[in-house]
Amino acid sequence: MEKEPCILAAYNKSGYVWHISSKSIGHQWWPRRFLDPQSNAYSILFNGSRDDATMSDLDADTWFDVPGADRIEIGEQTFRVHDDLVMALLVARSERMLAD
Repeated sequence: MEKEPCILAAYNKSGYVWHISSKSIGHQWWPRRFLDPQSNAYSILFNGSRDDATMSDLDADTWFDVPGADRIEIGEQTFRVHDDLVMALLVARSERMLAD
């Protein structure tokens, strides 16, 4: 049993690279092609901000183009892997993100 359903996503300055999701995450929750400037990942990758030391809460529409995502909260914790690559851990905070 998963403790926290989540997605691990990789981005470089050109955009989405890959992601892997917990089995319980619905298939429609595919990360956006490009990072939203409101995401921590964007600040870390493009503005040289420090890696996230803790999980931040934000609206899911920052990461997903899914109807109603603006009414769902997720957790984000991002860290730099290379000068041009970040990894973002996105944690589902709503059962609406789970597969049927």
